[in-house]
Amino acid sequence: MRHKKVVYKMLAIGLALGSMFAPASSSAHPAGEHVMYLDGTSNISGYCQYEWVRAGANPVRDELGIPQPSQLPPVCRDGNASLPGIQIVPCRLQRNLGTYAPYWRPADVTQAEVGLNPPCAGQISANTDLLGGCVDATTGDTLCRINAPTWFYGYCGQTYGGATGGTLRFQNEDWTIDRMGFPRGRGAWEFSGKISRAGHAPSKIRFYFAAAPSKPEEAAACDVGGNLSQITFNGLAIVSNQLPARVIRTKPGWHFCADDPIVGAGGSEGC
Repeated sequence: MRHKKVVYKMLAIGLALGSMFAPASSSAHPAGEHVMYLDGTSNISGYCQYEWVRAGANPVRDELGIPQPSQLPPVCRDGNASLPGIQIVPCRLQRNLGTYAPYWRPADVTQAEVGLNPPCAGQISANTDLLGGCVDATTGDTLCRINAPTWFYGYCGQTYGGATGGTLRFQNEDWTIDRMGFPRGRGAWEFSGKISRAGHAPSKIRFYFAAAPSKPEEAAACDVGGNLSQITFNGLAIVSNQLPARVIRTKPGWHFCADDPIVGAGGSEGC
């Protein structure tokens, strides 16, 4: 596992170097310029099938056939409408084997609805390890850390999500994560977002993480039908307003950035 972590970290660093920001301007950034190396653990909880958006008799899907949730964060689907909240429909984090049919009508093979596994929604934590889990390469700070609870939906390896209200700590200060989101990914992930702290202007953040199951018995969980409950992640966190704007697709409806051309909102959130 240690060898894998080294490989994943090198992959994350390589990704980061491929899109590093331009040299800093003479004006001081409120949060400063930081490059932090992170190691941590995520715990996955609250699996359930979720309510989908409907367009007549059909669901609204993204380009991979993943159904869009009816709201964000996603809400669990109830198996008994007469007793809401009593019969939450369970699921397992498995890869999709074809497009899964909507739950309100029979499968339509003309729409390739032959999939066996329903999509899942749930929650995932992200916390750096207590000892040596964060090193700020810019300042030498070893007390930095991240606490980023996140919701998600989709399949293993094809997942959407977002989070607000977590914290990123550096130089003995806690910054609130106001915006954070990520596209699908497998093995290496890129997150973008914004952080803020009272009395300071918001700052951009960019994360490059590699991830793998923490528990040996869950190494093939997504492929053999077992649940995935814990993930080890490692990589980089970059804090800088010199980061180039990163547009992540909002087609599934989750991302907070206002400058996504797909929704046409304009603006310059710059996640």
